[in-house]
Amino acid sequence: MAALAEHRYGAARGSRNSLMLTVGTGIGGGLVIEDQVFRGSTGSGAELGHMVIDKDGPPCQGNCPNHGCLEAVASGTGARARGQGAGARPTRFRRSRR
Repeated sequence: MAALAEHRYGAARGSRNSLMLTVGTGIGGGLVIEDQVFRGSTGSGAELGHMVIDKDGPPCQGNCPNHGCLEAVASGTGARARGQGAGARPTRFRRSRR
């Protein structure tokens, strides 16, 4: 709905085709082609957050079976998970002895 509203009344007004990408705790968005919301073959829309961008990346959150989805890599939730994982790893620095 946000993509359609932006297409009709916002920054994309006047264009026949538009793409909206939202970034927050997840990744979402929508695609409008020839003034119609794209729904895909299953009616689920563009599913922009679940495009695989790193096939060896982290597992996607929720019910998505993929690894390396845009959402798993670039969302706020994905960034937090990577940050927590990095903080849990042991450091390789040694204290100097004096």
